[in-house]
Amino acid sequence: MLEAVIIYLSIIFGKFLYALAKEEIKPGVKYIMAGRNGLILLVAIALIHSNFGLISILFTFFGLAAFIFLRRFSNLVYFLIGSATFLVLLTQDYMILMSFILLLAMTHSSMSSNKKELFAATIYFVLPFSLILIETFIKGNLGIFTSFIAGGLLAQLKKGP
Repeated sequence: MLEAVIIYLSIIFGKFLYALAKEEIKPGVKYIMAGRNGLILLVAIALIHSNFGLISILFTFFGLAAFIFLRRFSNLVYFLIGSATFLVLLTQDYMILMSFILLLAMTHSSMSSNKKELFAATIYFVLPFSLILIETFIKGNLGIFTSFIAGGLLAQLKKGP
């Protein structure tokens, strides 16, 4: 669980980074967005690859379709980051994937500095960890859940700021 705390701290660090280097971030928004999109692709592919099968492809499309409709909620990415963190903690080999998730959280959170957004990000990030009570069910269907979250992350890809 220490990994989840570190990833949450990267969200706070990203907000701090925006407040500290606002003038440098604004001209480089398109590069930050490209890096964010690349990290989303890396995390989604790694999540799908961890439990690859026909069912994972199907639930990736379900997640993509479901989260396209929910894309208007700007803080939903933090829910997906929290969900991906929670699901990756249930697997055996997770260090590289956690590193990608950490970079994604910091990159996404460095796009703006808003105290209300930080509060919402905290709620959205912590929400998936309430599922710890049904951990056995989630471990039994890990491929379904990881594919669904991977599809949700893919729905968050954007062309520009």
